[in-house]
This record gives sequence, C-alpha cells and structure tokens, in this order.
Amino acid sequence: MKRSLKIISVFFSILFTFATIIPVFGSEIYSIVYEREGHTITTPNGTAVAVWVALNDYSEEEKLSTRVETEERFPGIEFLGEVTGRYNCHSYAWYQRSTSNPYWLDSIDAFLADPNYMETTTPAVGDIIVYYTPANNVNHSGVIDEVLSGTSNGVCGDANLYMVVSKWGKRALYRHRGDYCDYVREHGGSSSYVKYYHMHLYTYTDRTVYVHTVNCSCMDPITEPHTWVQIGIESLFRCTVCGYRSTFTPANPENVSAEIWMQLMTRATMEDGATFTLGNMTFCYMDGQYYIVTECAPDVVIPPNVME
Repeated sequence: MKRSLKIISVFFSILFTFATIIPVFGSEIYSIVYEREGHTITTPNGTAVAVWVALNDYSEEEKLSTRVETEERFPGIEFLGEVTGRYNCHSYAWYQRSTSNPYWLDSIDAFLADPNYMETTTPAVGDIIVYYTPANNVNHSGVIDEVLSGTSNGVCGDANLYMVVSKWGKRALYRHRGDYCDYVREHGGSSSYVKYYHMHLYTYTDRTVYVHTVNCSCMDPITEPHTWVQIGIESLFRCTVCGYRSTFTPANPENVSAEIWMQLMTRATMEDGATFTLGNMTFCYMDGQYYIVTECAPDVVIPPNVME
C-alpha cells in the first residue's frame, strides 16, 4: 500500500512539472502539456521570441463545459473560436490572428520594444489593446474590432469605447466590449487601465550603401541613414532598421588615395554610424575609426502575417 501511494505521489509530481493547469470556473481542473525547446517566433523587425507548443488539448466535453461556464458569467459575449490551450491572447493579438495559431506566447516585451509598434491614444480597427494591472504589469491583449461612440465609463480606462476580439487564456476566442471581460478588476480580474498600440507596416526602398527610404501608409516617405550593427564576423554589418547588409573595411593610406585620406583625417568628430561619401567611395564612422562601406546582398526582414 505504501509503495502504491509513493508511485502515485511520483506520478502527480511529474504531472505538475510538465503540465500547466487550468482552473475553470467550476470544480474541474484540466491539464495541457507544453514543450518550448526549439520553438520561436519573430517580431516584425526580426527579434526571436521563445514560445510554447501544446502537445495535447482539451476533450470535446471539457471544451463545452468551459464555454458554457464562461458564457454564463458573461452573457452577450460573441463566441468566435473554440476553447483551446494551443494559443493565447498575446499570440493572437501580436503574432497571428487565426484560430489555427499554434503558439502560446508568455511575454510581449520584445513586441513592445519593436520600433514597428507605436503607442497611440486614438486606436483604430486592427490596433492592439493591452490590459495592465495597477503595478503596470501586462495582463491581457486583444484586437480593436470596432470603435464605439460615447464617453468613457472609467472602467479600465476608456475600454468601453471599443469592441475587442481576444482569446481568453485557455478558453475561447470572443468578441466583447473592452471593459467587459474577466481580466478587468470590476469583473474579477486585475487590470485597471489599458494602452493601445498601432503597427506601422513599414517597407524600405531606395536602399543604397548608406541610406534607405522608409514608407508607411500613415506618413510621407522618409530617407534616413542606416543604423549599423556588427553581425557575427568581422567587417560585416547590418542595418537594424531595414536589414541591409554591407561589408566594412577599415580605411587606411594603403586602400584610399592620399587626397581622400587627408580629408578623412581633417574631418570633425562624427556620431557613431554616420555615413558619408568622398569622391566615389562611401565611408562610415564607428568607434573612432573610418570604414569603407562596400555594398552587399540585402537581408530583408519580413514581418509575420498578423492578419492571417
């Protein structure tokens, strides 16, 4: 008997190590097993982010009971996608807006740091709403589906002025008013305010060895210098904005003419990453050194299809 109890104890210890547990509104507790190693997604500018992939999902009975209990608590919310633990609110809002999304995303920090996303106070359809706790921790993400008329009721900021589509944890995908979900304090959650984020779908054209042109539907084109970062091996650099790559060679009296070398030596101190041309050569100034910039094959980062 003692041996049997020990085996059972070990079994449940392993279960809680490798499974995440979902408490549903009733007394049932369902388990989903995830793996993380080798699974990543990327932000629009190419930053890799680790994600979880579910190895199993809920039974049809579990999905039905979870949906029923959720919708009894929140009458009027619109069911859009089945109960599943395969993806969550962050993955849906920030990476792939599809019910076939296979990834669970823990943190949106890398997306918030991505220059393609900008906070806005005038969100439009397609923008992202993020729910925050009083301690400024991210609690939930959703997508603006409709802008409503009226005034703020003060519940979770002005969230009542928007219809939102969001995945409710390991539950279903719903369309609901922004202030009407269980992530809001007034409905049993912990969120007290929201912020909104707009994704600028930047494209980059007219790329040369020292500049690129930034294009977006929300602004006029802007031509700006590359922002260089060294990648992997010596003398290979990449623009962190547009992905353009160039090989850099330290300038010296042996590889430039005497006239150009004299001009380099008499130039005023420049900011790191500054580029300029002398004659038919392009130079970059980094860490107190002038480099010859040689054109290399472009390396364009393609944003994920967030509107799939």
